[in-house]
Amino acid sequence: MEIEAFNDRFSKMVENVINNEVLNQIGDEMVSSIQNRTRLGDGVSAMGSVKSKLAPLSPNYIRMRESHLQSIMWGLARTRLSHLTLTGQMLSSIDYEISRNGVILKFNNEKALEKAQWAHAGYDNRPQRPFFFLSNLDQKRVKLLLEEAFDKYLLENFN
Repeated sequence: MEIEAFNDRFSKMVENVINNEVLNQIGDEMVSSIQNRTRLGDGVSAMGSVKSKLAPLSPNYIRMRESHLQSIMWGLARTRLSHLTLTGQMLSSIDYEISRNGVILKFNNEKALEKAQWAHAGYDNRPQRPFFFLSNLDQKRVKLLLEEAFDKYLLENFN
């Protein structure tokens, strides 16, 4: 009986701690991390792995980007760096939703999702450029946010 009471109390505590405010904070952090890392030219090849440089651009693609610099490229983009940012639309479309089980990363439009899938899988003669994973450091940051939320809850309710 005592174990059941403890489990019930612990479950209620978790529900109180991991609320929409905390989940929104985690979602914002994950989206920002993926966007910033990718714009700097780094990707992550699998969930929890170390970030690494995205595959380099081909000379022909660099020339195309240089010729279109003023008309289409995202304002801070560098033409020779592989950072999955031509117009900025795909990375700006990264979003999240809160579910019963946590935070789900997604794209808020179909075209951005297609571009992301091409980047991850590679196609024709284009190399894979995986980026839509959380790195080991991202996961540590999420863990830290959860620990901070638990600490705050414990201080407010058991002091």
